[in-house]
Amino acid sequence: MSTVASLFAQLQAELRETRGVDPLRELAARLVDPAQHADLSVKERLDLAFTALRRLFDATAGDVEAAETALQQLLVPLCIGSALPPAADAETEQYHLRGLLESWLKGCSQDRFETVRAAILQRAVEMLGQGDPQQAAWTISRIGYRDDGIVNALLEAAERCDHEGMDPEVGSVMLDVAVRLGVPAEERQRIIDAVRARARRGFSWGLATAILWLADEELVTEYFAEWVSAAAEHPRAGLGQLARWPSEVAAKSPGDVDLQSRMWALLETALEPEPGDVVADAFYGSDLSSQVNHPGVVAALLRWLGGRRGDDHVRSRQ
Repeated sequence: MSTVASLFAQLQAELRETRGVDPLRELAARLVDPAQHADLSVKERLDLAFTALRRLFDATAGDVEAAETALQQLLVPLCIGSALPPAADAETEQYHLRGLLESWLKGCSQDRFETVRAAILQRAVEMLGQGDPQQAAWTISRIGYRDDGIVNALLEAAERCDHEGMDPEVGSVMLDVAVRLGVPAEERQRIIDAVRARARRGFSWGLATAILWLADEELVTEYFAEWVSAAAEHPRAGLGQLARWPSEVAAKSPGDVDLQSRMWALLETALEPEPGDVVADAFYGSDLSSQVNHPGVVAALLRWLGGRRGDDHVRSRQ
């Protein structure tokens, strides 16, 4: 067993044996301190920290002050990205930590919930202007709400990412989260313009989600066919998400026959040559058949699904 693996196993054992609020808090503090146990990867550190903090919150169930102190000092820095450097392989651990944060907040009394959440969001907004802002943005998405100050900070962070030469996907995430928080009618064109400006630079999964949530016909018509082709070249699954673009637009106006025809034409043209996994990812067409009100939908889905089963049958005999 390697030294690192041995250390990870040792800390797991220590976690299992540790009891009481103070020992758990001390152990959690060591795990979130990058100066301690330097051989651990960020992914391993977050894995262990999640277990320690979950047990700590269980142990402080009757002590709101102790729990809130642990939340602000230990959990929040991990969630907003101020405690540890970013790690591409630690997305699952970060997701679980944000879930722990959300669960703790939901257990608060109403007055504490509003106060504590506002304080956390303020810290997250501050982090948007520093380093890699993705974790702060996803934390805002998980516990946040529509606020002009937060949305402006997200849009400014997207621009900063461009000026500082960061991965373009980071700026796309900022726009994705801004859209997820809700787009009032008076702000809609501003957000659409920002998304369109970034979409001109090329395919992006973060931006694909933003376009899905916006369900803007012009954006969808402009980029759908091109991005379906581009998505097929990327290893990350999610073509079904793109297949939902036209269906989300169609669902907004089910009685508009011309709109339904336009959206179905987009889908049919892009997917007919090679529907394959796209239809499977779109829940075998459930989104399409229930949201696009066009007589050609069901027949095409049956044809595509029949072709997929035929391909599977051929592969199974090879």
